[in-house]
Amino acid sequence: MIKDSGDRTEFETGAKRDMHAGKGRMDLLPWYGIMEVSKHCEEGALKYGEHNVDKGIPLHSLLDSAARHLAKYMVGMDDEDHLRAACWNLLWALNQRETHPELDDRFAVKVGEVKKKNYQVLCPNCEATIIKENGQICDGVAFRVDVSGEKLELKCCFCNSSMLVPMKDILDDRFSVKQEKAEKKRPWISVECTNCMECHPVAPEVWSYNADGAPIDHKVVRCLFCKANEEHKYIGDLDGYADPDETLVAVKCGDCNAHFEIPTSNWNSMKECTIHNGEVLARCPRCGKDTFISEVSADE
Repeated sequence: MIKDSGDRTEFETGAKRDMHAGKGRMDLLPWYGIMEVSKHCEEGALKYGEHNVDKGIPLHSLLDSAARHLAKYMVGMDDEDHLRAACWNLLWALNQRETHPELDDRFAVKVGEVKKKNYQVLCPNCEATIIKENGQICDGVAFRVDVSGEKLELKCCFCNSSMLVPMKDILDDRFSVKQEKAEKKRPWISVECTNCMECHPVAPEVWSYNADGAPIDHKVVRCLFCKANEEHKYIGDLDGYADPDETLVAVKCGDCNAHFEIPTSNWNSMKECTIHNGEVLARCPRCGKDTFISEVSADE
C-alpha cells in the first residue's frame, strides 16, 4: 500500500505526486562531494573493516578529528585529502545524531542544560509555529505517527503543508507514555530446560511478557544443549537493567558474524550460566539463531 499524506504536488505536465515537504531534496545533493567522501569510506573499510564506524564513536572524537583536518586544509597541508576527511567526520557526527544519540559527550551536554533546548518547529512553507518551544504541539495541528513509530507527521493548520519530526523532539503529554515504552530496554534472562535441566541465557526478544511487562514463567524454546523444542522455565534477569554508565563488552555471533555490545555485568552473568571454550550459548539478537556468542577485541 502506498503511503498518502492527502496532499498533492502537481507538475506542469499534469502529473501529480504526494507532497514531500520535510522529507529532503535528494536531487539537490552535492554528488561529486559525496563520491569523494565514499573514497574515504572505501579506504577506511580496508584499514578498519567494513561497518567499523557503525559500532559508534564518541562524538567528541569525530568533532576533534574534523576540526583538525579542516585546520590542516586551511593552512595548505596536502599530505592527505584533509577536506575530504573533515567532511567524513562531520557526516558521521550527523549520522550518529540518529543512530547513536547516547554517544553525544560534548562538554555542554555533560555539565547539563546550561541553555534550555528550544523545541520550537516552524512550518517550512508559511513559517507558522507548529511545535512550541516547550515541545508541545500547537492547537489545531493535525498529526499521526509514521510507520516506523519513530517520527510524527504534522500538518500545518494554516497552509496544510506536511512535515516529519522525530518523536524524541516532541514533549507532548500524548506521546510521553509511548516514548517511555519504546526506550525501555529489557535485560537478557536466564532460563532452565525442563528436559535436560540445563540453564542458558536468552535474548529478551525471544521471551514473552505479560500485560504488565513481567516475564512469563514458562515458554517452549529450542534448548541449546539437548536441541529439543522443550518447555523452559524463567529463572531470573541477568543482573537486572544495565547501568547506562557501565562499560560494554564487544561480542560477535558465531552464525551471522554480527558484532554488537553487551553490558559487562550481563556478559559475566551469561558466562556463569553456560560457557564452552570461551563462548556463551545464546540466541543472537540480530539473526535470532541459537549459536555461540564470543568476546572479541576492539580491533576485530
